[in-house]
Amino acid sequence: MSILKLIVTSIIFIAALCVSLAADVHAPRPFKRILEDATKKEWTPSSINAVENRAHVVFIDNTGSYCLRVGADISGALLAGDVAELKDGTGTYSDALRSMFQILDLNTASLAIDDLFGTYTIHPELASYYAVDVDGDALTVRDKSSFYHTEQTTSAYLVFTVGGTTGAATLQASSRYLYRSSSSSYEPDDSWSQSQWVKLNSDQTIVLTGTESEATEWKLANARDLIDIGVDTESDFNPAATSWQPNSFAAYPTDAKTGVTVAFVLG
Repeated sequence: MSILKLIVTSIIFIAALCVSLAADVHAPRPFKRILEDATKKEWTPSSINAVENRAHVVFIDNTGSYCLRVGADISGALLAGDVAELKDGTGTYSDALRSMFQILDLNTASLAIDDLFGTYTIHPELASYYAVDVDGDALTVRDKSSFYHTEQTTSAYLVFTVGGTTGAATLQASSRYLYRSSSSSYEPDDSWSQSQWVKLNSDQTIVLTGTESEATEWKLANARDLIDIGVDTESDFNPAATSWQPNSFAAYPTDAKTGVTVAFVLG
């Protein structure tokens, strides 16, 4: 009898296991798949109130037709994206996020000892360690500060002065910084001419021009109205309402035994 019970129990267990394995299992969708979905959200671009450190923006040209956008690989040439698809919700989450940037004051990483400088680096929302630079006269995106940035042929970034208003701003590439292996740090590019402005060409390429009158005027639209990626005080991610702290950025950790710098890669 005990053997019969054991057999029956085993059969029930196996049957239950088969049913559970055959059932639909629901889990969060992979981020890569979400990026392929249309936002299905109507968006009316409005300018940010003021140019300030850590602002999230979409750069829209003065015709209202195009915006700055990074490519699918983030690094590489800046592109001209279609604003219409962002406004009517037919664009994907990838289109939207690749059109979003954060501007950071030049002294953001050293605010513990320095004041805000008033010029800005421009970083893709999807890759905050990357920044806008130039290749020839075309604007491009390079790895600025990840652990692996020195593996590039060139490690450099532009610093911009924002002129005009947030509704009609010009972007002047007023300085450039190059990484020097001899000092293991970024240093000003002494050969750089500050008389260069961002221009959207008729063929939708994004370049620098030495003629100020050719500079494109950009609307600095509030990217948080498109996709709200901010973490406000008293939000779920900051329930204690802790204010922004001007601490210097933390250095990469080192192995206590070997003294070798350790990089963490999240995958």
